[in-house]
Amino acid sequence: MIGTRLRALTAHPALLGGAAVLILLLLWATVLPLPFDPRLPDAAQTLRAPSGEHWFGTDQNGVDVFSRLVAAARNDIPLAFGGALLAGIVGVPIGLALSRQGRWQNLCMRLLDLMQSLPMIVVALTIVALAGRGAGKMLVALAIINVVSFIRLARSEALTVRTLRFVDAVRAMGAPEPWILARHVLPNVLPVVFAELSLSSGQSLLTIAGLGFLGVGVQPTTPSWGLMLNSGTQFISSGQWWVFVYPIVAIVVTVLSFNAVARGLSRLIDRTER
Repeated sequence: MIGTRLRALTAHPALLGGAAVLILLLLWATVLPLPFDPRLPDAAQTLRAPSGEHWFGTDQNGVDVFSRLVAAARNDIPLAFGGALLAGIVGVPIGLALSRQGRWQNLCMRLLDLMQSLPMIVVALTIVALAGRGAGKMLVALAIINVVSFIRLARSEALTVRTLRFVDAVRAMGAPEPWILARHVLPNVLPVVFAELSLSSGQSLLTIAGLGFLGVGVQPTTPSWGLMLNSGTQFISSGQWWVFVYPIVAIVVTVLSFNAVARGLSRLIDRTER
């Protein structure tokens, strides 16, 4: 049984590669030692180019860019994934409940259409402005702006599964509706939910970076890729490209890794169910 699962995992190299990148970033940020303190400035080492001592150079405060980049992964990656996961935990049951046809269900869907028409970054800015800064408040904000996608996706997939013959057979045997949703509809919705989890994690990471770039995300002393982008823009024209480029590379690589992991898991679960 274990050998079969291992062979199934090795059949998805993108899944393994994406997971390896995320695990490496989190391990280095939380367990392995960093070359320098990501919060300690050094006036004698400001804006040093990448070298053997400072692999990614230093910023305007003399902080090692590589150390701060990895330390930011400790905050940004769990926050992005946690916001998407919380949205999924809340949104999927609501979407399943709304898959039953009715006037109230249709009214709820129209309200969701109105919410989804709002730009994500504007909604995030409004929530942060009202609630204030902080990781917990940011987590709630990310969940709110992503929950609509999970509700709509879960409802759409549940409507399709409800039309299948085996669901009609289970219903004809007298199974209650909550049992049908939990035992037969939900397992068939989960593979698509995992794919949406990847997209929402990437979007949440971009939202975190965008808020940090605008200076309204996490606290200024907290390592964050968005804050690094904010401070690095002023040095592009003067040739200190490393302060701005490496955070962009980190964001792109992490988003691609999220997508690879979730798509691989979706295909793996779908194959196992078949």
